[in-house]
Amino acid sequence: GDDLVYGVCEAIDEEKDPWCLLHCFRIVELLVDLFPDPSGPLASFSKDIFEILGRYFPIYFTH
Repeated sequence: GDDLVYGVCEAIDEEKDPWCLLHCFRIVELLVDLFPDPSGPLASFSKDIFEILGRYFPIYFTH
């Protein structure tokens, strides 16, 4: 669990492509479904996920 969430955080950090970001957001949604326990692996990375994804708002599509 922790390794998967950590790997996802590493994979989406610094992503620039808006279309890839949409996939990243979907992957995070799937992680929430996979680890619904509020004290589970997702909880230990919640601050990291927020910091990683929060910097992308708003998303602008230029092409």
